[in-house]
Amino acid sequence: MPSELKRELGAAVAALSLTLLIAVLAAAAPIEGFLSAYPFMRIYPWYVYWRVAMAMLLLWIVAASFASKENKLLCWLMVSSALVLAASHYAALVAEKTAGGVEIELLPFLYKVKARGGETLKLDVAQVVLLATLVEYVVISRSSPRTASSGQQNPSR
Repeated sequence: MPSELKRELGAAVAALSLTLLIAVLAAAAPIEGFLSAYPFMRIYPWYVYWRVAMAMLLLWIVAASFASKENKLLCWLMVSSALVLAASHYAALVAEKTAGGVEIELLPFLYKVKARGGETLKLDVAQVVLLATLVEYVVISRSSPRTASSGQQNPSR
């Protein structure tokens, strides 16, 4: 197995392991108490999925901000956190639909929640993050490695 492929596979496995570890910790920790001034009753079945989605969104923002062609770990961390974010976001919607008796309609980049005679249109963060991840991954894959911060290198020196 070529060393480049080993490096890529190692980075992907490490990123997936780190993503899953953070997801498990987020599912176990009541982070909604830290994110809101209002007290929460932790009785809703979608809270666990929401916690994981929030942690994955934060992880994705950090990984996507620093991902590059040279740093395979951050690139794969961006991809794995986006996938886990989407899975937990849609699991939260299914749990809300099942337990809350609401109707959810998925639209491009939005979703509509129908409950008690009213409708609310919400941004589908999972779709936005998946599209942004795809675009950034393609841009990173096609770009040349970054040069030193001092600008162009002069080979004649």
